[in-house]
Amino acid sequence: MGDLVQLICLKDTFSSKPFGDKTHFLGDWSPSSKTWERVSQVERARLVRLLAPGEFWMSFADFEEIFTTMEVVYLDTETANDEEMLKSRPLHWKMKMHQGQWKRGVTAGGCRNHESFHINPQLLISVQERQDLVVALNQHTAVEPKVIGFTMYTWDGDYGLSECLQKDFFKTHVSFLNSNYGNTRHVSYHTHLEPGHYVLIPTTYEPAEEAHFTVRILGTGAFRLSCLETQTMILLDPFPALKSSEAGGAERCSGGQKAKSVCQYEPVYMQLADENKTINCFELHELLEACLPNDYIKGCANIDICRQVIALQDRSGSGRITFQQFKTFMVNLKAWQGVFKMYTKEKAGILRAERLRDALCDIGFQLSTDIMNCLIQRYIRKDGTLRLSDFVSAVIHLTTAFNQFHLKNYSQVNVIEVHLHDWIKSILSC
Repeated sequence: MGDLVQLICLKDTFSSKPFGDKTHFLGDWSPSSKTWERVSQVERARLVRLLAPGEFWMSFADFEEIFTTMEVVYLDTETANDEEMLKSRPLHWKMKMHQGQWKRGVTAGGCRNHESFHINPQLLISVQERQDLVVALNQHTAVEPKVIGFTMYTWDGDYGLSECLQKDFFKTHVSFLNSNYGNTRHVSYHTHLEPGHYVLIPTTYEPAEEAHFTVRILGTGAFRLSCLETQTMILLDPFPALKSSEAGGAERCSGGQKAKSVCQYEPVYMQLADENKTINCFELHELLEACLPNDYIKGCANIDICRQVIALQDRSGSGRITFQQFKTFMVNLKAWQGVFKMYTKEKAGILRAERLRDALCDIGFQLSTDIMNCLIQRYIRKDGTLRLSDFVSAVIHLTTAFNQFHLKNYSQVNVIEVHLHDWIKSILSC
């Protein structure tokens, strides 16, 4: 008598009797326990009245010893309204949800230990008032679940954030919170947030692991949830023309070092060219086979890339290019090869798919997730990598696609109206 004991109310789902008369728990404070003799009749009656059918009391010490895992279920407002005992409660959780997927080479960047972390989906949480927030991540893979978790960063910039944060941001900012990672279907975190903006990154632990997922955010106050996306645009000219000092024929080849190295192939070019000094894709194929120095770069001398080069530079519809256009391609090919090498230092000649976005950005392309997905589907190999020929083909493909758009973007507002004939022609030109 007089001791203070912490009790927890539990429910035995196999018992429907008051005070858990048929409960499987037989320890202290169970219905048949002699521990109740230490409690006054009045206090015991009060505690019994608090119990619903099937419920019973257990000491907190026994609870900690018996149970190893506790899962807490949070009900949103709509679900809570279905529960009679919750209808009268003034505080309800407000829920917002986002469904997405981790796609190899596109949005499967792995946890923050990996350099490709920034390509994961990025969700912006805008909190209008101080409140508790529950972040819940569910993966849809039940047979072989991935190791999943999430990281959150504070965003101190303008509210106008709509595009994905770049790699440099994560190199210079410390995360606000990190969930545990586990190969479970569900990972959650309960936190308290001040008003502001936060970027949530749901990830698999390792990069290149694919799965669909759902993020649920439950808050006690007002908040907004949106998915950040990268706007597709050209940052740099991916296929610049030669400088005036590099243009012209053999008599002007001394103007630039890169162009000078290309001019050594002019005799071979002239042997293959027609009377107008132009070549088609088949002659370009022969020329590249003779010009490219080694097997590493000779992979770019395939007929498909040759057709792409012709389509990119042929404005007359003749299916042929000049020596000047050939030089322009060769100089740009050298530049693309340099970018490719920067991202394949660990294993020469092999580009991991999750690095493609950054490599293309260095070339001059900023691409949305949907467009990256199209590229990956087209160019990725079975082992999740790309070779130089795949990379070059992707660059030419993108350059042609942007050129076709800009030819018809008369109003300069990035919206065009295209006749069916012109649309089909543009698509077939890419």
